[in-house]
This record gives sequence, structure tokens and C-alpha cells, in this order.
Amino acid sequence: MKNILDTYKHYEQGDIIQDFLIDESTHFYHIVGEGIVVLTISTKCKVCFETLNDLQDIDVKKEEIIIFIECDDEEYATIKSVFAEKYNMIQINHAFLKKNLKTHGVPWVYLIDNHFKIMMNRNYQSKSDLDLRSQGRSL
Repeated sequence: MKNILDTYKHYEQGDIIQDFLIDESTHFYHIVGEGIVVLTISTKCKVCFETLNDLQDIDVKKEEIIIFIECDDEEYATIKSVFAEKYNMIQINHAFLKKNLKTHGVPWVYLIDNHFKIMMNRNYQSKSDLDLRSQGRSL
């Protein structure tokens, strides 16, 4: 019997991320701009709460980062009330995470350039993962 995890392939550094719908009218490719950091987190993950704390301490431009968060509606309302002015946050479910972002787990961070190429693809490690300028990256 085929392993269910073999039914999709994780993105790797150097891959081109495929376009997908974020909502009824917004394609992922339309928000990438000159490059973007994509962070995936879940409220079911203890380490992700530490990541949320890190988000309070960094100063990035709103258009430089998008956060996909797996959580229930009540949690999303609370988290969005804290971060909505600073970050683009999108509530997702686990199926969306696996199908469209193909992450290995959470918290996970991608750096996508303006040609949709994945320049960084790894488990979130520190605040500097979220700041394009601190990485010396020019996309």
C-alpha cells in the first residue's frame, strides 16, 4: 500500500512555488511583488506561540511578509486584532497548508523572490528569518 505522505512532494529550495488562490479573488502570485517572506504557523504548535511573540518585536514592511495561520475562528480573531495592521495574515486549514504550501511542518518559513523561486525553505529559527533586510537579501 502506498504511503499517504508520498502523495505530495514538499517544496525544496530552488523550486518555483506554484500559484494558488488565497481567497475567492486573490492569487498568491499577485502578492509576491519584489519578493516576500511566507511564514506558516499553527496554534496547535507550542513553538509557533514563540514565533508569534517574535512577530511583536520585528519591524518589517507589511508587503514583505505574509503569515498563513492554522487556527480556529476565535483564535484568528484574537491574533488578527493584535497583528492586522502590521502583517498580512490569512487563516488556513491543514489541507490548505499541505496542498498549496507543501511545508514539512510548522513553524516554517519561505523566502520567495520576484520570479516565484524559493530562495529559502526551512523551519523557522529566529526573528531574522522574517526580515529581508537583516538577511542582506536583495530580491
